[in-house]
Amino acid sequence: MEAQNKAASVSGTRTDEETVKLFLLLMDAQSWSKGARRLEIALLYLLREEQPEDHMVKELYAEVASQTNCTWVAAERSLRYTIRKLWDSHPNLCSRLFYRSKERLECPSVSMFLILFYTANKRGTIREWVELSEAQSLSIYPRIGNITFSLPSF
Repeated sequence: MEAQNKAASVSGTRTDEETVKLFLLLMDAQSWSKGARRLEIALLYLLREEQPEDHMVKELYAEVASQTNCTWVAAERSLRYTIRKLWDSHPNLCSRLFYRSKERLECPSVSMFLILFYTANKRGTIREWVELSEAQSLSIYPRIGNITFSLPSF
């Protein structure tokens, strides 16, 4: 009970930026530094949009490329690799978060992953998982600042 109260007081209401950063941290994507940073930029760009559409992907690659000083082709390849690695590292969790399925599903394309993330975030699934992760790990894993390390099932 005390751990849940601490988690609630630590988590409060998160911004999209905080949620994305904690999501990537909890999925251990930070160890893939360039890819994780590019994925973070892409997700935040997408979340700023009212209604994302497939044609936005080219604009998104250009935005990621300009912020990370690379070509749009390198940005696209990096995003594809990072999403594949994230999905392959946690296939069951990703299937549950994004498809609400208990079956292990294949990794989606970059544009499909971005739309799935956007949808899951809007319905609160990502934020809920991040907060659940913190609450479950308060008594088990070490804390550094406001960040807790764990990967509970969802």
